[in-house]
Amino acid sequence: LGAAKIGEANVVELPLRPENGYLPDYDDLPHSAWEHAKFLFLNYPNNPIGAAAELPVYKKALELAEKYDFIVVSDLAYSELSLEPGTPTPSIMQLPGAKELAVEFHSFSKSYNMAGWRLGWVLGNPQIIADMVKIKANMDFSQFMAIQRTGADILNSPTDYAEAQRKQYRRRRDQFIEGFSQLGWHLTPPRAAMYIWDQVPRRYADAGVFAKEFFKETGVIVSPGSAFGSHCKNFMRISMVIDETRIARLFEKVRASGFKFG
Repeated sequence: LGAAKIGEANVVELPLRPENGYLPDYDDLPHSAWEHAKFLFLNYPNNPIGAAAELPVYKKALELAEKYDFIVVSDLAYSELSLEPGTPTPSIMQLPGAKELAVEFHSFSKSYNMAGWRLGWVLGNPQIIADMVKIKANMDFSQFMAIQRTGADILNSPTDYAEAQRKQYRRRRDQFIEGFSQLGWHLTPPRAAMYIWDQVPRRYADAGVFAKEFFKETGVIVSPGSAFGSHCKNFMRISMVIDETRIARLFEKVRASGFKFG
């Protein structure tokens, strides 16, 4: 969204509701919004929501793109982090017409723990990619070649590492969900990515207040949802980037504090 605002684009947000599985309801936008659309940005799975979009979500997006003449941009940075066994993350490029109507971005940062290396790739509409290359050529000189070759080697390597990552985050997710459930806070397990996203306990009207009190009493940090958009003030994010030993210590601190979730 930052790039869109720098380009002075008019950003129209689609609210993602828990009752809809945090998936877009395209009917939320009026006909006039679609008539003026140039791009539709979709990001599944994403930060902070661990939801996963199925192919019908992308199919409808492509139908709208064809009808209203805009481009679908799919950010699939968490493509390898599906937490449901045997359920790979869908790609818009699986659908007919996607290569003409869409581009899809991938990153080494999440699935391969290469955050900070700023390495990724894009596929889809050839003309759009060619235009992107022209713009990027005037912005930088690309990444250090050794980093690019490392990425290429990873893509040509066995997929055991990605599966090990998925199992690791699955264990952490289950440990968090079970631990908070035992304390009386029942969270919705994410389907993908490395975050738990849910509403704060009912006695709190604002996630910022909850986050401050939770940290003050337990020493544990959660991210208030207000940082992620105007529709998220009653939500919070838990990041699953610490190992199981530290998660266990986290729950020892919470239990010792006597913090009440109810």
